[in-house]
Amino acid sequence: MMFKIYTILILLVIFCTNCVAQKIEHDDTTNVSKATDLQNTLESKCVYDHESILLIEERKSLEKTISKFNYDTGIVILIVTTHSIGRFPDFRSYTMNLGNVYSQETNNDNIIVIVVSKALKKVEIATSDKTKETLTDDLCKVVIYESFLPEFKKGNFYSGIEKGLGKIITNWK
Repeated sequence: MMFKIYTILILLVIFCTNCVAQKIEHDDTTNVSKATDLQNTLESKCVYDHESILLIEERKSLEKTISKFNYDTGIVILIVTTHSIGRFPDFRSYTMNLGNVYSQETNNDNIIVIVVSKALKKVEIATSDKTKETLTDDLCKVVIYESFLPEFKKGNFYSGIEKGLGKIITNWK
């Protein structure tokens, strides 16, 4: 029962403040309208730090990077930190479930979910069917082992997330 409540609460937070932004088509709209839409995109929330391992400025920096990427590509990246996976059998299942539920609820299959747990000493990247074409499981493992883990081992969670996110975005281009 606690598992369902915990999962529902996390998903409600994600869905209520999702980071989906609509890409602005090039037309005759004013630059003011475009700037307003970009600002709204930059203010959306896509980092859910349930372990409180990031400073406010660090979350804002990650959200700004993610929002710009979303604005340019239409791909949503969610970063979630958690101290528990509830009754899920393993960390990967938990991460994939977050992505699957988000995709179903928002009808958006352009998503990458990054889940980090300081308490469990785990990090996982889950991709949707569409994003998996570019960001393969093998590439996700490389990003985890080369970008996230070296920094996490030093206790630098923000730096690890920032480097991993940067690697994902670089590989997307």
